[in-house]
Amino acid sequence: MRELFREGTRWTVHEASAAQTPGARAYRCLIFDSEGIVRRLWAFPEQWTDLSDEQILALLEAPTPAQGVPVIRDGAAPSHVTVVAAHAASAHAHLLVEAFEAVRDANRALSAERQVLLESCRQGRTEMRAAVHRYVTTLKRGGVPPERAVALLKTAIEDGLGGPLGRELPGNEELIGQGVRWGIEAYYAA
Repeated sequence: MRELFREGTRWTVHEASAAQTPGARAYRCLIFDSEGIVRRLWAFPEQWTDLSDEQILALLEAPTPAQGVPVIRDGAAPSHVTVVAAHAASAHAHLLVEAFEAVRDANRALSAERQVLLESCRQGRTEMRAAVHRYVTTLKRGGVPPERAVALLKTAIEDGLGGPLGRELPGNEELIGQGVRWGIEAYYAA
């Protein structure tokens, strides 16, 4: 293991076996490790330990081979396992990208549907508020006292929601309360 410093950052560098690494592109790799960063280098000189600190750090900046292509050092032929592992990793990554895209597209469709539903709810609330205002204004002009107007309004809203059982559905109690508040505001504004 080597310990190197670059622009005040401490790097440790060591060679490791890649025999148990899924998608390995070589038999061994060189690992560069600093606080919060770990880089794996698949192609590196056999005698890397003989290099100067600057030469080793320069390996970090060197272009890397094409993704998914096994690196062969010293003319050694890769095992079939290495080639198959590289291919399998690439195929698995492709499947993951496809799955991600399908989830993303479904999420976008649900988001668009949600926006349509929200707009429909906003429109429904606006229409309900206008209907409550017209109903309560009619009751007041007809000489109905405020307490009776609130009771009639509450009954009308409950009937519109399916009767007393409709009150039990989630959100309906809040809707009834909002309708009654709108009715009280409308009664005293008329």
